[in-house]
Amino acid sequence: MAKNCAVLLSYGILGLDKKCVRQYQGYLNRFVKFSKAHNISEVIACSGYTNPKVHTSEAASMAAYIEPRLPGVRIRKEERSLSTPENISFARRYLDLDSAGRVYVYCDHIRANKVMWFVLHYWFGLRRRQIMSYFSDTFERYFQRAVSSEDMAKELDKKGYSYMKVSVVPDAKFHDETALATHQQISSTLEILDLYDKRMKKREKEIIRIRFGLKG
Repeated sequence: MAKNCAVLLSYGILGLDKKCVRQYQGYLNRFVKFSKAHNISEVIACSGYTNPKVHTSEAASMAAYIEPRLPGVRIRKEERSLSTPENISFARRYLDLDSAGRVYVYCDHIRANKVMWFVLHYWFGLRRRQIMSYFSDTFERYFQRAVSSEDMAKELDKKGYSYMKVSVVPDAKFHDETALATHQQISSTLEILDLYDKRMKKREKEIIRIRFGLKG
């Protein structure tokens, strides 16, 4: 039977910033709960040595916390990456997408859209236009249902993104920002990239018209 695995993104070295310990622990506790609910058999904790004064990686600090809370789950540490793109790029070598069951990437909801972008790029080799089409299709499905931007963002925070057997799972409780921030990040990404692709710019204009219920 194919086994489910999870890639866990970090937010610094746990315990280093005393003001954020409880918030960070809450994030990891929710991940533990998620892992148990989704039968995760292997976790790849991501991120390297980001503080020269501390001889531990972000991945190791998370692993030390979740390992006793996930007995029987294999915890692996990706300790080279220093950024979100590197998290996703370097985690790929630990994954066998062909034989794995479901693969979940767990992160905060503000980063979920760019995490999905990197997954599509690094793990599946999709080109820029293909990735833009993926997000455009996502937007279009919501706007055709006459869902507001705020409601769409809230639904995305709950459902995340999926492509084939990979899902990006947003933790909406980790930050205090409103759900609207998620929508703004996605739309900003598309708007910037539209500058370089006339066909996609036209497509986005069509989706905006659907969003506002405009004819023609």
